[in-house]
Amino acid sequence: MLLPNLFLIGTQKGGSTSLFTYLEQHPEINSYGNLKEANVFNANSEKGARERLAALPVTGQDCQYRLDGSVNYSRYPRISSCAENIHAICRGAEVRFIYILRNPIDRLLSNYFWNVNHFGETRSIEQAVEMEAQYIDTGRYDFQIQQYLQYFDRSQFYFLRFDDFARDPRSEVKKIFAWLKLEPLIDLEVRKQRGKTEREQIRKPRMALLNWIIWKFHPLRALINRVFPQKFIRQAAKWLTKAQPGESLREEYKQELLDQHFRDSICRTEKITGLDLSDWLHSGEKKHKKTNANSSGTDATLPEYSS
Repeated sequence: MLLPNLFLIGTQKGGSTSLFTYLEQHPEINSYGNLKEANVFNANSEKGARERLAALPVTGQDCQYRLDGSVNYSRYPRISSCAENIHAICRGAEVRFIYILRNPIDRLLSNYFWNVNHFGETRSIEQAVEMEAQYIDTGRYDFQIQQYLQYFDRSQFYFLRFDDFARDPRSEVKKIFAWLKLEPLIDLEVRKQRGKTEREQIRKPRMALLNWIIWKFHPLRALINRVFPQKFIRQAAKWLTKAQPGESLREEYKQELLDQHFRDSICRTEKITGLDLSDWLHSGEKKHKKTNANSSGTDATLPEYSS
């Protein structure tokens, strides 16, 4: 069985789809026949992950890297067994991980509005954050990374910032190819970045009961994503929802999110990744200074995590 040896693990609403599209353009990278969100290793057990892996098409026999791009792999604790399953199944391969990080408040907002627009979320932003811990946990990158550092070495990870990637995707992808010891791709096809999820206009569900069923049962949503093409799902979402003005977020609440949930996590994430994330702490006050945090010899002391 051919095992994946390159994982794009996140972050959700952080540009992973665009990055995945660019990575798979390289002739030495193959991804289950161009399938993103394969969600193989978020099975509840090693056995389940092996069964999912066996059901996927066998491709990329001659490629140096077999890519699995699934952002659900960094949504601990809702999905808790990914790192363990990857280690158990792929331990013989020289596994590498790519993790694109976005300002956690921007990521949270984009995640929320995406959920609203796709007929899943009906609560206000503040209600949703209070009741759904994953909105916060997905953006606590140190917390997510630590799940992997229990099994893998820091040198197996490449971290990059969403802002840098959105600003100059060709340059950032070139750096990743160099880290993977691959030849640069001169004719990389770059598409226009979609940017932030639309907030001025959102979509509310037309049928509350159907919305509740789909939103309540995660296995059902996962099945829908597996069975139907994403284009059909997006079109169905438009049929089943109606447009209305979006919700704005109080600046005081943004500051509250930063102080109560993300400030300490950002500082720990800086130490682990070696990235300069200071602008996330001082939005608009300090210009981002680029750093090279992904040399193979980079090591970092893992700070203790406290919830």
